[in-house]
Amino acid sequence: MNTDFCQALRKTRIKNGESDSLESDNSLGSENDKVNSDKVIGVALVREFTDEPLGYDLQQFMIDKRYQGKGYGTRALMLILDELKKEHHYDHVEVCVDKEDAPALRVYEKCGFVDSGFIDEDLPDSVNLICRF
Repeated sequence: MNTDFCQALRKTRIKNGESDSLESDNSLGSENDKVNSDKVIGVALVREFTDEPLGYDLQQFMIDKRYQGKGYGTRALMLILDELKKEHHYDHVEVCVDKEDAPALRVYEKCGFVDSGFIDEDLPDSVNLICRF
């Protein structure tokens, strides 16, 4: 990823319960839930597919369990997608998700991911999702 992408992700660090790079019309939590701007609460790893069809692969996307359900994951994923759209090397992002992980599936669906129809025989308990730009 380019340095602009990394800088954009740094801007999503949370100050006073709200992201300083994304607008929010409501607070993300109580005073006790507010996140220090230097605290890492998640991780994302995007790579490029080297096989056909070429595209982005969201290999890792995790939010610390203590901060789940507060909107951080959705907002971070939206930022990642926006940056990948700007970079525009490819026209889509794919991710493999456990079929039973309803909260994760909800986040991906909110961000525009749909079932790709691809079934990975090595991961029968997962669904492959795709988001097209």
